[in-house]
Amino acid sequence: MLEVSENMILNGIEASEFNQAIKESVNLGKISYMDEFITHFSAYCYKQDAEKDFPPEVFEAIIDEMKRHEFHRLPDSSTLLQLFEHEWSRFSNSQKEMLPAVIGEAFLSRYEDKLSYFVLAEILGEYVANGKALETFETLLDTDNETAKAFLTYGLGKLAQHADSEKVKKNALGKLRILEKDDSASVRQEAVQALSRLHT
Repeated sequence: MLEVSENMILNGIEASEFNQAIKESVNLGKISYMDEFITHFSAYCYKQDAEKDFPPEVFEAIIDEMKRHEFHRLPDSSTLLQLFEHEWSRFSNSQKEMLPAVIGEAFLSRYEDKLSYFVLAEILGEYVANGKALETFETLLDTDNETAKAFLTYGLGKLAQHADSEKVKKNALGKLRILEKDDSASVRQEAVQALSRLHT
């Protein structure tokens, strides 16, 4: 466990200290080693208004780690990815606009922690929730990774629920109806459940 000093708690964790904790945790093989850093660094604001912006250098550091094979092999990589959800309101518009491409690239990786697929799909569908998110889903669904495809289908259901326009919602629903007939039982199940939650 990486320790947060009393001084850090009183004065706030600096971006450089947080980034160092990320690197050390990934190198040690578990994000859980930096649980205290995440707890004291995070605002847990989700979509509610936040007082402080998210440090761009930390945003960039997380994206850099997402490209590393060492990160993909972690048993708890989803813990770091969840920062995108519970710090959402702290991100700038430009940072949010980057995420569809970032998530699109990240989904091509083979994660040891399957929950990472769930988190990424949820960010794309519930938080990004726009035309770019739809385009990313449509591209990523053309995959032979059944686990990833099932989580993408779940995320597509979130997009249909939270879409920023009727056009995006309609297209997401149409894609879900196609996925109801997918060859994969797990994908079909996610599509059926999503449509059921949407009462369609």
